Amino acid sequence: MKSMWNNVKYGWTIKTKTNFKYDSPIFLLGRCYHRRAEAESSQQEQEGHMHQTQQEEQVQQHYRISALDEFNADFTSRLWFTYRREFTPIGSSKMTTDCGWGCMLRSGQMMMAQALVQHFLGRDWRVYSEQKPEDLTFYREIIRWFGDYPSDKMPFSLHHLVELGTSVGKMPGDWYGPASVAHILRDALVKAYQPLPLLQDVSVYVTQDCTIYVQDLINLVSQHPRKDLDVNSRSFEEETSTVQKQLQQTESEQKENWRAVIILIPMRLGGEALNQIYIPCVKSMLAHDNCIGIIGGKPKHSLYFIGWQDDKMIYLDPHYCQDVVDTTKPTYPIQSFHCMSPRKILFTKMDPSCTVGFYCRNKEELQTFLRQVPDMVVPPRQKGQYPLFVVTEGTSSEMQSKEPPYRELGRLHIRHVRCDQDGNRIRAKTVDSDDFVIL
Repeated sequence: MKSMWNNVKYGWTIKTKTNFKYDSPIFLLGRCYHRRAEAESSQQEQEGHMHQTQQEEQVQQHYRISALDEFNADFTSRLWFTYRREFTPIGSSKMTTDCGWGCMLRSGQMMMAQALVQHFLGRDWRVYSEQKPEDLTFYREIIRWFGDYPSDKMPFSLHHLVELGTSVGKMPGDWYGPASVAHILRDALVKAYQPLPLLQDVSVYVTQDCTIYVQDLINLVSQHPRKDLDVNSRSFEEETSTVQKQLQQTESEQKENWRAVIILIPMRLGGEALNQIYIPCVKSMLAHDNCIGIIGGKPKHSLYFIGWQDDKMIYLDPHYCQDVVDTTKPTYPIQSFHCMSPRKILFTKMDPSCTVGFYCRNKEELQTFLRQVPDMVVPPRQKGQYPLFVVTEGTSSEMQSKEPPYRELGRLHIRHVRCDQDGNRIRAKTVDSDDFVIL
């Protein structure tokens, strides 16, 4: 199918090619688009407007938006970050392009951008719709935060992400895994608090060993980034009084200070290949209201997964090299930041190493999300066994202190083996969840 819509405000015409089935529902980051639901809604509208004139009915039918058109509008509104060329050299290197090595960082940028769009603009924001001036300002500012330029005002630029990657032993030109990118994005947000106070209302929590420690999470989202105090102008008694007042805040005041949180969960869905018992879990996560996608890909090829239909995943692909866009200008072209062609890949081709992201705006959303975790992380017919990740009370430090002191005495080494064409058992190459994105 081919659908087309015009955007007079931005001055371009978009043609979207869609190879999706009509009668099968499409899920995209917590939204479901289904032709059957569209037909039922159309029938109800017709029954409720039986007294309309024939001309009015024709106009209504002409402007009715199909479920597939709504999906296209949703998909094309997601921010798309790809390889770029001719940008400012990264650090002391002479690299002016990330083509061939930066795909996982670009996938991480897309997932972070999705969280920020939901935070500042809402999940139902659409790029083509008539926008309020403040929404348009936020939209352009979000893109600017990811601009390919080494500026503190662009905290999620490729330059800053590569700089932070040096803390995990990565250099410009190295390949990144989904777990490394999760930690880099967390550090990038924390570093952005000072130059961009607007981002202080958002936090990033990266799980350890596929476990969400509730108390660690609460401590993070209820923590306030330190504000610079003019200690020279206040006495010790005044400072102490201020602290006491903060400790005596009412529950309603504490609720107002609750920060939004982006939860990133690095995981591995099998050994050398995706364990197919987890496919229903992946579907459940991508269909969840709080999901902001999955960064991973297929072997040797990073992708950003944002939905699914039947036995295939819907993704955004960073492997398209474009000219750099100077986002420092007040009005810069935005067409290259949106993909017009949805693509799909079989679940079975997905690499087992990935990072899943969720965004919770407030305390209520977080509590609801934590309650719903067991329903989407346990494979069907497994009776509570082998969950993708778990939620536990307490802090990670408390759990580590409860482990027996002799745990280092015995270690379990897992060796992957496979058979060659003659049936002989041979040892497989060691699997590293952080070293699979090779182009």
